[in-house]
Amino acid sequence: MFDFGLPAFFDVLAEPQRSELQKLARPKTYRDGEILHQPSDVADSMGWIESGALLFGKYLQEEGFHTLARLGPGHHFGEFSAFSSPLGETPLRRLAAVAEGRTVVNEIAAEDLRGLFTSDPEYLRAFHFVTTARLALLLELYDDARRLPARQRIINFLSLVERLMKDERLVTCTQADVSKMLGLSKVTVNQTLRALTERGVISVGYGTIKFEDAARLHAMTDRV
Repeated sequence: MFDFGLPAFFDVLAEPQRSELQKLARPKTYRDGEILHQPSDVADSMGWIESGALLFGKYLQEEGFHTLARLGPGHHFGEFSAFSSPLGETPLRRLAAVAEGRTVVNEIAAEDLRGLFTSDPEYLRAFHFVTTARLALLLELYDDARRLPARQRIINFLSLVERLMKDERLVTCTQADVSKMLGLSKVTVNQTLRALTERGVISVGYGTIKFEDAARLHAMTDRV
């Protein structure tokens, strides 16, 4: 999951709550490639990204780091650290987190976060709104992955990104990003993007994809 057009927690939070959260947070700067945490590390804080980006994923024996999600400024992670397990278990990180470029993360201790949840439901409302949007995106991608051929999955994905970006026609995204996001080979992604470019639907620049004909792109999806 990449954060193309998804609502960010800090952006949907009301102003008084933003200020309160910032008072409790500790900013920390990470260099490019620095690991924030590994799977099974104790989850004792939530973070939201001030600048830069974080990659979340797993280290695979033969492939190295495999990215499952990329989140940019305003997006949060680790909010579950503030919720007690029904079995009394200590919450653990599920994925590794790695900085992409110089990245500043505001971190707030789980204990402080629990206090905010108890005193003000606005924080829970914001989390619910953002989490629902993330789940809706994942369900669409999962539905495509289980029933569609690779080419159609790529077209549906681009259409989904275009809808999320609303009025923006240019998205910062590489062919490698699409490959990682959908779990498809770079060759397959490259062939599909080239075909769409030749038909005037998109254009591919250095690290970008531009939507040239959104209506035509949407017409090529299998969604009504």
